[in-house]
Amino acid sequence: MTAKDKTPYDTNTAAATLALLPDTADEAFIIGNPSMWQNPQNGGIVAAFQKLTGGMKTLKKVELCDFASGSYGAKLDDSGDIELTY
Repeated sequence: MTAKDKTPYDTNTAAATLALLPDTADEAFIIGNPSMWQNPQNGGIVAAFQKLTGGMKTLKKVELCDFASGSYGAKLDDSGDIELTY
C-alpha cells in the first residue's frame, strides 16, 4: 500500500489519514486491496491497516471495497456518491 507518490503507507500515514476525518464523520469507505493489506506476509502494511481500521471503530459503517492490486483513488461526486478517480 503506497501513496500516489509511491511513499509506503505505514502507521504514521494511517494516523495522518485518521486526523483528516471530520469530527462529524459516521462512515468510511476503504478502496483498494484490503485482503492483501490484512495478509500477515505483508509486514508493515498489516500494522498500518490495523491502525487505520482500529481508529475507525467509532464510525457507524466502514465498508471495504476490495479490488485487484493496483493504484486507486476516489472522491465524492456532486450527488455524494463515491467516484473512482484513478
